[in-house]
Amino acid sequence: MKKLIAVIFGVLVFSGCAPISYMGVPEGTPSEEYARIVTAPSIIRPPIIGMLYSIGMVCVDGEVFRYSTGEVSRISEAVVSKGVHHVKLRLDRGGSAMPIAYTTLWLDAQPGHTYVAKFEVSRRQFRIWFEDEDSGEQVGGLIGSEPYIVADEKRCV
Repeated sequence: MKKLIAVIFGVLVFSGCAPISYMGVPEGTPSEEYARIVTAPSIIRPPIIGMLYSIGMVCVDGEVFRYSTGEVSRISEAVVSKGVHHVKLRLDRGGSAMPIAYTTLWLDAQPGHTYVAKFEVSRRQFRIWFEDEDSGEQVGGLIGSEPYIVADEKRCV
């Protein structure tokens, strides 16, 4: 029994802890004063017999998320203030074991809104974008097309 406990403890310690979300506003900020960014659910392509694809955020406003081992981790939710934010997204195949694409997008967050990082995967291509959850409109875009310049320390490269 002691050996089993030691093995479980070792796995937990060496696997590293990773953040599960990003809080870019002070704790206690009312929900009408911030925006949320979330990731779309995983999908299987082609349906039924295909591969699992998922998307996660690996950097928000220059903050890269890492396990305690130093390896880059993914989060599925970020709470951000009003304004332009940079978000680096990673598209994975087979869970989070096989990254197939990275992209950095910007988003002009409005308080009270939720934005979803969405993706499509087809045979030889993929597409990643942000969508306003309520309106269904595509928002934000590729780095370089922002409405105004973002400070270097807030960029996800």
